[in-house]
Amino acid sequence: MSIIYRRAINYYETDKMGIVHHANYLHYLEESRINFLDSNSLSYALLESKGIYSPTSKISISYKKPVTYGDVIEVKTYLAEVSPVRFVFNYVIKNQKTGELVAEASSEHCFADKDGRLLILKRIDKDLADKLDTLVEKKGE
Repeated sequence: MSIIYRRAINYYETDKMGIVHHANYLHYLEESRINFLDSNSLSYALLESKGIYSPTSKISISYKKPVTYGDVIEVKTYLAEVSPVRFVFNYVIKNQKTGELVAEASSEHCFADKDGRLLILKRIDKDLADKLDTLVEKKGE
């Protein structure tokens, strides 16, 4: 299951060339990931109330086309993989007006306690682990 997150580009996010600075894409990914989790009743606040944190362990972004101030991007976000100790999101970012592919990305997150020790999610909250499993988008969906 994927979620589409739409966001207008702000002037302050652009660089001297008038295009979005590459580092801002990290914010777009986080915003869309939070939107995905919130839309599925799995907010960070809920996870953290259970002692489950999700630090980022890996991120990859492939930039295809620039976007500029005033553009609106659509970030298709989906859960690609869940294992006992980590989960992976994939993202497809398009320019809403033109439909052009702007970037493709993935982010990997582990399940950890407040001190950064890895957790096996099913041992902490089996229902939560099962719910995440149901949200994984299978290839071809």
